[in-house]
Amino acid sequence: MSLRLGIPRRLQVEHPVTEMITNVNLPAAQLQIAMGIPLYCIPDIRRLYGEDEQGTTPIDFDARPPVEPKGHVIACRITAENPDAGFQPTSGAIRELNFRSTANVWGYFSVDGSGRVHEYADSQFGHLFAWGRNRETARKSMVQALREFSIRGEIRTTIEYLLQLIQNEEYVQNAINTSWLDGLIQHNLHAAKPDSCFVVLIASACKGFLHFKENKREYMDSVHRGQFPLPTLLSVRHHEDLVYENVKYAIDIYWSGESLLTLVINASSAQMHIRELADGGFLINSQGQSHVAYLMDNASGLRLSMDGVTCVFSQEHDPSVLRCPNSGKLVRYLVQAGDHVVPGQTFAEMEVMKMYLPLVVKEAGVIAQLVKAVGSVVQNGDVLGYMRIDDLSKVQRAQQFTSPLPDYESASKSVTLPHHTMTLCLTLLQSFLNGYWIPEDQVNACLDTILSVVRDPSLPFYEYLDVLSTMEANLPDALKQELNDALFVQEPSTDSPRSVKQEEKSPFRQGFPAKKIRQILSKHLMLAKKRVDLAQIVSPLYEVLSKYKNGLAGYAISVLFQLLEWYTTNQHAYESIHSTISEMRRSNSDAYCEQLWRSDFSHQHQESQALFVIHLLHLLSSLIPVAHEEGAHFEQVLQDVSLLSDSKSISVSLEARQLLLQRKLPSREEEREAVRSALTEQAQAAEKDREALFARLLERSSELQQTLLEILLDSSGDLDAVAVECYLRKIYQPYVLLSVQRCPLGCFLALSFQFASEASELPTGIRPSSSFSSESNSPLLSPHSQSNDEESAPAIGGLIVLVRSLPEMAQALPLITQHLLSARESKNVVHILLNETPSVSCTELIQQYKTLLSPVKEDMSDACITRITITQPSPPSRLSPSWDLPSSITFKQRLHYEEDSLVRFIEPPLAYHLELARLRNYRIQLVPIPNRSIHLYEAFPKEPIVIRGSTLPLRRRFFVRAVCSTMDALDTQTITNTYPSAEKALVEALNALEIGISEVRVKGLENTIAGSHIFLNVLSPSMMDPNLIERIMKKLYHRYAKRIASLHVTQVEMRLLPILSQGSQPIPIRMVGTDPTGMALKIDTYVETKDNYSGAVIFTSINERINDSAGEWDGHSVNMAYPVLEYLERERAYAQKTSGTLYCYDFLELIQRVLLERWKSFLKTNESLRVVMPSRVMSATELELVQSGDAYDLREVSRPPGKNKIGMVAWQITLFTPTYPKEGREIILIANDITFKAGSFGLREDMLFDLASKRARRLGVPRIFIAANSGARIGLAEEVKRLFRVKWCIDEDPQSGVAFLYLTREDYERVKEEVKAHPVTLQNETVYQIDAIIGKEPDLGVENLAGSAMIAGETSRAYRDVVTMTIVSGRSVGIGAYLVRLGQRTIQKAADAPILLTGYEALNHLMGKKVYSSNDQLGGTGIMCPNGVTHVKVDNDYEAVSAMMRWLSFIPRTNRAELVPQPLSSTVDVIDRDVTVTLSRDPYDIRSLLCGVERDGEWESGLFDRGSFMEVLVDWAKTVVAGRARLGGIPVGVIATESRTVESVVPADPAMPQSEEMVTQQAGGVWYPDSAYKTAQAIQDINQEGLPLFIVANWRGFSGGARDMFREVLKYGSFIVDQLVQFRQPVFVYIPAYAELRGGAFVVVDPHINDDVMEMYADSRARAGVLEPTGVVSIKYRKEDKRRTMERNDGVLRCLPAKLVGVVGERLGQVAGEDMLEQMTGERQKIQEKIEDRQKTQEEIENRQKELETPYQQVAEVFADLHDGAERMKAMGVIRAIVDVEQSRHFFYWRLRRRLLQMKIEREIVAVSGRSMREAQTLVEEWYKQSNQYRFSHCSSWDDNEMVFNWMSREYSDSITAKLNSLKKAVIKEEVIRMGRENPYTVAEGVIDLLGSLSGEVKERVVTSLKRGVLFQSNSPATFYEDDNQFSEFCSLSCNKHAKSS
Repeated sequence: MSLRLGIPRRLQVEHPVTEMITNVNLPAAQLQIAMGIPLYCIPDIRRLYGEDEQGTTPIDFDARPPVEPKGHVIACRITAENPDAGFQPTSGAIRELNFRSTANVWGYFSVDGSGRVHEYADSQFGHLFAWGRNRETARKSMVQALREFSIRGEIRTTIEYLLQLIQNEEYVQNAINTSWLDGLIQHNLHAAKPDSCFVVLIASACKGFLHFKENKREYMDSVHRGQFPLPTLLSVRHHEDLVYENVKYAIDIYWSGESLLTLVINASSAQMHIRELADGGFLINSQGQSHVAYLMDNASGLRLSMDGVTCVFSQEHDPSVLRCPNSGKLVRYLVQAGDHVVPGQTFAEMEVMKMYLPLVVKEAGVIAQLVKAVGSVVQNGDVLGYMRIDDLSKVQRAQQFTSPLPDYESASKSVTLPHHTMTLCLTLLQSFLNGYWIPEDQVNACLDTILSVVRDPSLPFYEYLDVLSTMEANLPDALKQELNDALFVQEPSTDSPRSVKQEEKSPFRQGFPAKKIRQILSKHLMLAKKRVDLAQIVSPLYEVLSKYKNGLAGYAISVLFQLLEWYTTNQHAYESIHSTISEMRRSNSDAYCEQLWRSDFSHQHQESQALFVIHLLHLLSSLIPVAHEEGAHFEQVLQDVSLLSDSKSISVSLEARQLLLQRKLPSREEEREAVRSALTEQAQAAEKDREALFARLLERSSELQQTLLEILLDSSGDLDAVAVECYLRKIYQPYVLLSVQRCPLGCFLALSFQFASEASELPTGIRPSSSFSSESNSPLLSPHSQSNDEESAPAIGGLIVLVRSLPEMAQALPLITQHLLSARESKNVVHILLNETPSVSCTELIQQYKTLLSPVKEDMSDACITRITITQPSPPSRLSPSWDLPSSITFKQRLHYEEDSLVRFIEPPLAYHLELARLRNYRIQLVPIPNRSIHLYEAFPKEPIVIRGSTLPLRRRFFVRAVCSTMDALDTQTITNTYPSAEKALVEALNALEIGISEVRVKGLENTIAGSHIFLNVLSPSMMDPNLIERIMKKLYHRYAKRIASLHVTQVEMRLLPILSQGSQPIPIRMVGTDPTGMALKIDTYVETKDNYSGAVIFTSINERINDSAGEWDGHSVNMAYPVLEYLERERAYAQKTSGTLYCYDFLELIQRVLLERWKSFLKTNESLRVVMPSRVMSATELELVQSGDAYDLREVSRPPGKNKIGMVAWQITLFTPTYPKEGREIILIANDITFKAGSFGLREDMLFDLASKRARRLGVPRIFIAANSGARIGLAEEVKRLFRVKWCIDEDPQSGVAFLYLTREDYERVKEEVKAHPVTLQNETVYQIDAIIGKEPDLGVENLAGSAMIAGETSRAYRDVVTMTIVSGRSVGIGAYLVRLGQRTIQKAADAPILLTGYEALNHLMGKKVYSSNDQLGGTGIMCPNGVTHVKVDNDYEAVSAMMRWLSFIPRTNRAELVPQPLSSTVDVIDRDVTVTLSRDPYDIRSLLCGVERDGEWESGLFDRGSFMEVLVDWAKTVVAGRARLGGIPVGVIATESRTVESVVPADPAMPQSEEMVTQQAGGVWYPDSAYKTAQAIQDINQEGLPLFIVANWRGFSGGARDMFREVLKYGSFIVDQLVQFRQPVFVYIPAYAELRGGAFVVVDPHINDDVMEMYADSRARAGVLEPTGVVSIKYRKEDKRRTMERNDGVLRCLPAKLVGVVGERLGQVAGEDMLEQMTGERQKIQEKIEDRQKTQEEIENRQKELETPYQQVAEVFADLHDGAERMKAMGVIRAIVDVEQSRHFFYWRLRRRLLQMKIEREIVAVSGRSMREAQTLVEEWYKQSNQYRFSHCSSWDDNEMVFNWMSREYSDSITAKLNSLKKAVIKEEVIRMGRENPYTVAEGVIDLLGSLSGEVKERVVTSLKRGVLFQSNSPATFYEDDNQFSEFCSLSCNKHAKSS
């Protein structure tokens, strides 16, 4: 190559090419030329021509050519262009730019890793140059440089395209020209890309991993802020739709581990390990290879950079959306909205990197809208406009990817060594148990792999060698050699035993020598000098050895235990963290947030985890027999698992419990050997002992049938006869076998027998169930057959035959018929024991039987064979031994010897006891289940159910029937243990029911299930106590309550034959447990007796308690059919499903059950009181709304549940409680019917509510409201909705909008009363345009709001007049929420009972995003308890009713009734006792003072009765404690001060993402705004309830900070005064020991607020004052006061000279008059010394004062504190008396009783005389002091509460009543005199009218009195005498007076 020298004025960017091959610096040479330096003097030029660089000799450039170039250079421009889009320029930020120059490659760039390529700049931003000795070397260097070049950002580059170009074969061969590149572009050459599926998987993995991590971060941030995280944030599934190369992939990404993802496409999957890099990238491992990927997602689509290759994902093409393809500036539009465009037409132009880029449309259509303004800066992917496509068929959508993924290796396939496989599988299973998603097949495969690997003998060796290899270099040589010899004893070698080659040469030929290796290690540890260091090194080896100390079998068990431990640990952590979540959330730490996330995350798919754990339990059960060394450990694990209480793990706990039960029973082998031994003994026994031995064998607690058949299978023949006879006796055990004998039947073993079925023929009195005492009741009758069964005969013959195979059975059948024909019995039954295990399905087996029976049907009929049963042993079941029962198939004569499928798998003698005739109201069919001891029937009602005039769709029920031939012996100790037989039967019944219901659920028909019934018939008589059975039944019910409820079980029935005493006959007893509420089990007990009149067998109720009403079945036949209660069950299911509440009518049953429980508790604790519970504890009368014209009224009705016609029901209920056992107390109960229009409030509902509430106010009784509603009713006029038409603004164009709605003439005539319309002409036809819709129904809209306002006002009035209380049982919305608040006293369920104004879904819709996940976030107890709306929080409806009943027990029966103390037994508490609670100055729980506390096993009694304190408003304003209690049985209200520091929590609002939960510390003993409001609210509630009030005061004042002042602490504090002013009952303010009451806190509770009712008392150690001593001292005992106190009391200060200053001054005056300078100088020196002494003294004084400052500060505080003591309070009259805590109970009890009675008397005085309460009190005191008790008793005092109370209670009905009557008469007289003086004539007329209205006798006396009064003309007040004796006495006294005066 020859080059001519040319130095242009402008260099190209490729100038380094020339420089690298010529070694000339062109820019330097250019500058030197410009400087005027000659060419030949420039060093680079001289070098180019081969001259000395430093020389200056001229060069002939024309004659001398330059030197030859060295090597070859290739240059590549790096541009921000998109090769896939015609090299369009791109712009954006650059995240990373990484290039390293080498000796042969050099590059430069105009940007760096933090820069960006601007949209107005040149697209080229870099250049690469590669040099080589030849072209190929330079090309390879450039390829390597491009591969190593890393750039990430928002731009696209040409790197991949350049890499493709220079690797093109034509370029390699240099066969290129100037048109070569254009040709490649024309043929769409693209950069090489990886496999498309793999690219999609990598991108999906990155996006899914980011999604899961972001969800976790958002979840933890929500917890940090105190918010409730959305449940969706815990999802392990994420879906992505990606379009790559015009193919659409739908990928599901599952989080399978901390760094493991499972990607699923088209039912095929792949797994990838992924980790996030520090620079934002991802390291992905797949198929044993690692890949680095970077992901960028923007408006234009997703971009993936994988291993340096950029892959761009596009969005699905939608040509109707006009998007911007680049970032830049929008220059102009070339079209307008409405223009039609064609494909390829330019619709706009934009400026991109100094170029104008046309924007074209893809398809023809009309421009609909242009949204961006001209001149605006737009980004890639921004929407510019929209268009309507002409032909949508031309739109090409991305093709859907429908193929499966290539075969990518899963995580478990990449390892081969056993210990690595084990580790990987355990990791996957741990992830699965931690909540990550692992495919079910992979979970099963991992477990199978683990079970396979643990059987590999090489497993411990590989794991041991793997661990040993990590420490080999640190072990002594001798130790290494011995360890090597221990492993490879047979082939010792000096080479390393850990090499793979040696392992191949020396395979492991013996078991792992764990014991020997441990000995070697121990020996070397003993001899080692550095023992500690060596022990630390070999500790991992000890861990391996401990794993395999019990061999591979032991290790397998430990691995399964480890899996179980992971599961239980997660469960316990979940229960623990959620039980203490309120406390732990306060920490707000990252550790807590992580713990909560892991806990919740682990509960994502509990169902699949439960199935896996159940499988683990069964595996362990099979590996660990009862006698195994791990047996005890396994049973403890089962016990722990069975105690799991989480609802999602209930199936696991039940399965664990069932395994515990099974392990308590003998094993299969043990049972078989025991029976075989008994049979052998039986065979060898004498004839006289046979019956006793058979009886003992049949009394075994297990089913013998399968065991006997297995023995027959294994028997050599010697036990066949006795086994067959035992089998016969077992199945006929409920009957009496009259005879059993061997009979000849060819070569077959056969026994003939006779049995009786009537009770009269049973010598023991045992009979079959009376339900089947006649043929008509037989369950074996098919619906289309007549009864001719044999059991009605007194004695029936039978034959049982043993055959070995089906061919033998075919041979035996003719022999059987011939034998029975010769026997000439009227009825015969046949049992064939087919002694071989079936190998075909049940259906095929039955068909084989039918084939064999078909030829002999006529012969069997002639032989009078009524049934033939074929029995075969079942094959062993791996799942549960209890399922291994014989297969019995019965063919009936009345069915033409077809199978009776209803009794499949049960022997006919036992089938009668299924009592299937009681299911005759249903069409039933048998549901096949594996457990043959349980029979499951699916039933549909035969007749449709009509409710409220409409026919309900039929719904299915399931009936579970089981016959138990044995029952475990029960005693009083069994009640605390498990109950193998009873519990086993119940669990198996529930398992069977689970199977049936699961099939219905799979079909999506769970809503069609009406209810389930379980019947267990125990046939074997046994010694048992029915009461004990009832207790066990209750325990089992509560144990399985959740499962019973989930399976819709409404009734459990058990029939027993208990023997009450030795030698007595068994008595048939039925126990029927029902629980429609799901919370209060009711067990009715019946005995089957014979009716004296009809002779029929009936149920007779024998309920244990006299108060229990007779059961529903009482008096009915034992053959009564089960009633169809489908409607009520449907209503209950609807209420539970929609609102999580009870059906409204079920609350009556719940109230009764709670009342019974309260009675039982009361009687148990008050046995000494001899209180008798009434026979009836509750009566209820329903109140029905009736309408008469426009008026509504209530009518008392008695009707069945569910007959209500509106969505509101009400009752007037009388409760006979322990407080009111005789007269009872009445309440009005109002409840929403959630099943009627969602419990909404319409006009009729409002009217019923209003009238019922007014009735409560009229009666003065409590009004209870059970809230479960959806607010005011919303409706539309359905009659108009079906008829109206629409007029569009433009005809036939709905897009133009609605003009109006109209009705045709015909339709208008039909609904003209329901609409307001006017006629218009439309298309030459008269129609009626609708102006307004009135509607036919009254409950459509605004009228419901008016009704809501009416009941809101009524509730407010009711709160003031009577006690109102609300139970929030379900959601309560709108007006329902307001009624809750207006009623004040609120009891709310913790779940499914929110109090709302607007539902969460509506709010989410309003905000346009999912903010709230449940209504509980808006109005649950987490909101309503801390804000004071909810008073009591409960877990369920039972607790809610219980809380209501307890609250009512404190309240008088009416608002006009007196308080009635509840009887107090000495076993509960006594009145005259000390308060023994220890108080201190340190903060303590005030509740211990109120109700006592147990410390160190000792009870410290409190002020009120033990166990009587009921706290309300617990979670609101915790610095105040409020509630109700009893003092000596007298109910009182209590308000007390919390002295400890508490937290006030304001929850975060999810609607505000940045809001956080605010936790504020509130000091004890201070009133804050919320606690002041709580105090006022509690005072108001207690006042309305008519209770006395105790205020246990310990307040230092009000919080006066700026925030609390802003929150109106002043206003709420004044509310306390307002409520105390209005209080009508006694109020006792008590300051206990070490408490203090100061400042404003004292003011708001001082008795002077309402001195008629309020009194204050204090302990001698209590304090009260304006300020605390510290504050008083700072104001009134300042520094100078303290110094004077020091000088007065401190001896040191008194000794210091005090008059030093005066002496010095006097001496100076004398010296000043002298003239002698020397003398003055001497004196001055002395004075100076004295001054110095004075200063020193002063310093000593100050130092001493400083030293005494702290002690005298304490002195001052003590002095100030002495002003605040109780003695001064009493002296100043602010307290009534000093009452120490120890004597407070006795004092306040008598003071309370006195005040209650005294205030009653005082109010009566006020009522009759009009005096004030103060005057009335003075008058009562005068009466007392006038009494004989006061005058003649030296110890009597007005301040003696007990004595005064006794006097008032004794004299109330006598002298006090007389004095009250006298006062009343005097007042009347005075009033008459006053009126007579004012208007005597009017009074006279009134007297005349009065006389005319009086009866004859009264009138005569009044007239006589008037005459006599006038006769005597007495000046004394006239008196009316009610009888003649009084008047005669008056006359004699008057005459004597008159005589004296004369």
